[in-house]
Amino acid sequence: ALLGLGVLGILARAQAKSTIYTLTNKRVVLRFGVALPKCVNVPLALVGKADAKPAGAGRVDVSLTPTVRFPLAYLQMWPHVRPWKFGSPQPMLRAVPEAFVPMLADALAKADPAKMAAASVDADATPAMIGAAA
Repeated sequence: ALLGLGVLGILARAQAKSTIYTLTNKRVVLRFGVALPKCVNVPLALVGKADAKPAGAGRVDVSLTPTVRFPLAYLQMWPHVRPWKFGSPQPMLRAVPEAFVPMLADALAKADPAKMAAASVDADATPAMIGAAA
């Protein structure tokens, strides 16, 4: 039993060391795999929302909820998929630094022009509300 746990620990460490997440202005790229490397592109324009969950030691797990059905199966993405979402897999960035979350939020906002337009309209309306009676 201890040998099996040791092998799983070594595999988990190798998987974590071989994983690379890349954020561009158009997509998030997940590169993972030890023996069989895989590269997955997630276009930011197709991400409806991103949820962050604390993972301890200044790290967070960020799950990306796509607006359309994600083309890869749960087992093809494991362990870079949100747990227990078998029917509609959601890509997950595991143990990223907390400083990554604002960068991802900014990239998601800029990737969808409609959201940016709505945000700028709200920002323009905000100064007019200062000092107004509620």
